[in-house]
Amino acid sequence: MLTLSSGEEADLRELSRVISQDVSLSSKILRVANSPLYGFPTPVGTINKAVSIMGTNSVRSLVLSFSLIDMGERGRSCGFDYTRFWERSLATAVAARQLMTRCDASCAEEAFIAGLLGNLGEMLLALSFPERMREVDQQVAVHGLPRLEAERTLIGVDHAEVGAEAARRWRLPPQIAQPVRYHHDPPRAMDDPGLERLIRVAHLAAVQAEIFFAVDPRPYEEQFQRRAEELLDLSPQVCRGLCADIHAEVNETAGYFGLNLHFDRSVEEILQEANQRLGEINLAYEQANRELVRANRDLKDKAASLERLAHLDGLTEVYNRRFFQTFLYSEHSRTARSGHPLALILADVDDFKALNDSFGHVAGDQALREICHIFRQVVRDYDLVSRYGGEEFAFVLPETSLDEAGALADRLRNAIAEHDFRFDEKARRITLSLGVSAIRPAHDRMGVDCLMRGADQALLKAKSAGKNKVVLLSQAEQEALCAPLPSSRQG
Repeated sequence: MLTLSSGEEADLRELSRVISQDVSLSSKILRVANSPLYGFPTPVGTINKAVSIMGTNSVRSLVLSFSLIDMGERGRSCGFDYTRFWERSLATAVAARQLMTRCDASCAEEAFIAGLLGNLGEMLLALSFPERMREVDQQVAVHGLPRLEAERTLIGVDHAEVGAEAARRWRLPPQIAQPVRYHHDPPRAMDDPGLERLIRVAHLAAVQAEIFFAVDPRPYEEQFQRRAEELLDLSPQVCRGLCADIHAEVNETAGYFGLNLHFDRSVEEILQEANQRLGEINLAYEQANRELVRANRDLKDKAASLERLAHLDGLTEVYNRRFFQTFLYSEHSRTARSGHPLALILADVDDFKALNDSFGHVAGDQALREICHIFRQVVRDYDLVSRYGGEEFAFVLPETSLDEAGALADRLRNAIAEHDFRFDEKARRITLSLGVSAIRPAHDRMGVDCLMRGADQALLKAKSAGKNKVVLLSQAEQEALCAPLPSSRQG
């Protein structure tokens, strides 16, 4: 058939005779000739009439198409997904025909055949190099490598080149061979206005067909609309109408070629489903993100809680001695820069051992918790209350003078002394002895040790004076306490 039709003056009667020898092929040609694809006004009843009306190029392309479709059994034996290949080829052919109808209806048939055979080389490579083509499929699916690039890397040639060479050897007309070669890359096509449009149509049809098969069809739909406007000046409205027509014609055309294909969903339904899946993915992502944010927040809260617990005394829930020391040094550095005073109160629960001996250690722990509760009600928000050790407590008072610290210490003493502590339904009064010292690091150059020694000295004086007292260490006493010892001389 290819030999007979390759000459400039083909013998139509001989062509008809050769086709008629194959009953199956003859019936397929007549079925297509009488289909809406051609829309002849009168029925075509003989192969001779079909060849006369359709022309040698069309008949030759159809014969080749049917012959290739009949290679299905061999394709399946090589592991080639033959059904999917022809599904995509048929969708491309129908899309090409619909596109060309909107540009130049007289070339619609050529566009159909060009779309149908556009990826011919892919099937030839799969039948010739099945193992390597499976590697190509893996590179494309797993690593996202472009198919032509993967084929050139693993085989040394791509399917567009192979298909074009096959078309040349079979002496197919340029209207078929050129789109096969260049439909993946239209700018590389030869400078022929008629063929250029056909190649652009084949390119757009291949993009459009991917919408039916891609896992995510939206990028192909967006690419199709953008490229259709660039290459063929088609509006988005025309593109939407085209999509609906393609779906209807694919299902109808499949029967004419003896293909058991049926696309259940239109392009619009495919895109709607894709958008719905995207919405579900976004919803799941938002939910996961919210859970992640919540988990991070919980983690931060737990970290803050753990850090806070690490700084607190387990019994009284005021700050522990380690944090007290850190805070005191930090405040000393800050007040040394700002010039403000820094005060410290040391408080000791009077006769605490007697309380434990009388009511037990559980009562003693209860008393310490109540005392700290009262402390927190009396001190300012920015003052630090800490358990210094046993029944002794320390208060760091930022930006507080000696007199102000003394007044606060007296309020603490009164609050504890006036509170009714009850143990085993028995009332018990508890008192505090407090020592107060203050320094002004920016002026007197006294350090934390000096401040601590001053408060401790004042507390000893309060205890010695009969307890339940507040003693302030004066500035002079503070300076004397912290004065360096005179160096001794050897005679």
